[in-house]
Amino acid sequence: MKNKSIFLLIILALCLSNLKAQKIKEPAIAKQYKYSIGIAAGSTTGCGVSFRFIPKRIGFQATLLPISSNYGDDMIVNSGLTLLGRITEAENTNLYVYLANNYIYNRSTFTGYNWVNNNYEEYTTKTETGKWNTGVGVGVEFATTKRVVMNMMIGFGQYNTFQTITFAGELGLYYRFNKKSAEKKKLD
Repeated sequence: MKNKSIFLLIILALCLSNLKAQKIKEPAIAKQYKYSIGIAAGSTTGCGVSFRFIPKRIGFQATLLPISSNYGDDMIVNSGLTLLGRITEAENTNLYVYLANNYIYNRSTFTGYNWVNNNYEEYTTKTETGKWNTGVGVGVEFATTKRVVMNMMIGFGQYNTFQTITFAGELGLYYRFNKKSAEKKKLD
């Protein structure tokens, strides 16, 4: 655990030094796009298909993964809503803070058998649970190309409505689209 923390701190330090070294002559690429869609996996931001809207310095991320089986009797829905705030931005790297909320709904059916009076009796148990996770931390976004970005977030999170408090980690891969029209003209 200690090695992982040191490794993540080194990556964060390298990213921050990269941000200082870059001089911005034109608007950062991140400012040119306000919408992104991709996949994300996070302990407090949610897992699944993710949509981002960041018009200026403040934005949000919504994540959803519904899974259904057994003809709809069993279901898991992982949903997340995250508030994002850019701290600093450069040509290919952005640093931001986040506040994340994640709700995991689980409905399941279990069928079992009991041996009673020399016969098997079937019984069915249905359960529904919900878990609420919240996290806060910092994130770094790397532009692999102008439109494809990868983000990593690290922070602290509470899990299952404050049953556990520990580190939180999030990863995402996004495709940016819908260039802002005023900046589109400048780039052409």
